[in-house]
Amino acid sequence: MAEVVVPLSTSMIEAKVTWRQNTEASLPAEALVQANFNFSGWGRLDKVAALPGILTKTEELVVGLPIVGASAKVSENSFLFALSGNPSDAHQNAILLSERYIDLALVLDDGRNAILTLEKDETAGRLFRDTLEAWVE
Repeated sequence: MAEVVVPLSTSMIEAKVTWRQNTEASLPAEALVQANFNFSGWGRLDKVAALPGILTKTEELVVGLPIVGASAKVSENSFLFALSGNPSDAHQNAILLSERYIDLALVLDDGRNAILTLEKDETAGRLFRDTLEAWVE
């Protein structure tokens, strides 16, 4: 689980991102990512309308490569992203998730696009590797 707080001049975005292995046999997904957003001080710009994708990249300021999966809105400012359970997609996603940066592509309620970039430090990178290896076993 990752909890991120982004302070801005008069506003704050809180994001809680939880990664877990899919244990529901009826859902064709390898893993699930739950993303919940909370805004304070934003006035009318306080909603995420969509989480159309998750991307990974090796450097902070480059365009990322998309994780294969599908997104669904759970409730206001809460989304579930299911990583594909297809074996070739799952293998490709595992490779992509080894990258240092993860981008959450967002569409805000007013139609603007935003990207929340998460950086994995050495400890987080090791946790991702260990977790993915355990899921494959």
